[in-house]
Amino acid sequence: MKTLLSLCLATLTAAAAWAAESVPVFNATLTVGKQSRFMLVDVDGKSSSWLKLGDAFAGFTLKEFDAKTTTLSLEKDGKVTPVTIASGSVAEGESAAAKFTPATIAEATAVLDAMHFEDVLDKTMAGARKQQVAMIDRMMSQMGLSDVDRADAVAMQKKIMDTMMAAVSGSELKADVAKAYSEIFSKEELQQLGNFYASPLGQAFSDKQPALAEKMNQIIMPRMMSAMPKVQAIAKEFAAEQMKKKAAAAAAANPTANAVPTPETN
Repeated sequence: MKTLLSLCLATLTAAAAWAAESVPVFNATLTVGKQSRFMLVDVDGKSSSWLKLGDAFAGFTLKEFDAKTTTLSLEKDGKVTPVTIASGSVAEGESAAAKFTPATIAEATAVLDAMHFEDVLDKTMAGARKQQVAMIDRMMSQMGLSDVDRADAVAMQKKIMDTMMAAVSGSELKADVAKAYSEIFSKEELQQLGNFYASPLGQAFSDKQPALAEKMNQIIMPRMMSAMPKVQAIAKEFAAEQMKKKAAAAAAANPTANAVPTPETN
């Protein structure tokens, strides 16, 4: 009887352990604005795409998320199981965060393609140029130059800026950026990034980057411009100090030049 009872208890314990192990790992969460997305890993180590509440993965439905405790509630067969980020285990007992397979440039390039890297960068740089042109115009108007001198200075500054920005294009940078991504991110991380950028939320995030960058410039540039009087004062003070140092060095090099003649006595 005791043997039978022990066998039953062992069976129940094993079943409970299997049920616990079959719960997906809560691998990552991403919040953009008011929207949250979640990534899970099943018992075979397969990652989900970015999921929202109400979606299902590995037989579990995402029911609720507590941002304060980063706890995600998963429901299966009427039973709700709370999981926290990186809780549980994936294939071979490795944590999801611990898995790191070196990525290839091809895998990194696929992520850049998913995020429309070339188009996004070119639009972002165009927006940056627009902001820089406005800043140059404001700076030159504060320098007290004549209309002709100011126009020439503005034209020169814009020519320099255009020359520099011409070297920063999406098509020319893509290969180098892909190499950098492959060196920094793992294969698993690139897969997750690719899944995100392939999702509607990821596409929206990518498409809105140029507009977001322009908004950020509109926030940052006025603050930088407000500091210009202080910058000019620092530059003026530095120039004055340098003049003093040069004068002191010249006097030290030729001490007799400034010597006061001694009156002659009879």
